Amino acid sequence: HTGGAIVTVLVQALIFGAIHFQWGVGGMILTVMMGLVWGAAYLLCGRNLWIVILAHSAGHILLVTQLYLAESIII
Repeated sequence: HTGGAIVTVLVQALIFGAIHFQWGVGGMILTVMMGLVWGAAYLLCGRNLWIVILAHSAGHILLVTQLYLAESIII
């Protein structure tokens, strides 16, 4: 059971990273790590998917906020 959960979290993290290939190798590594953390959180919180949904949404909100607040250079 524990081994299966570990393999499942690892596989989903690798798929999650592969889906973000447009971010380059660094982005893929970052999203694999996020997938590992979120997968572990899912298991540790009693398989509560809302934890992962909220974490993923928070990540997108932070990314959009960062893009919105960044200084734009218009020449």
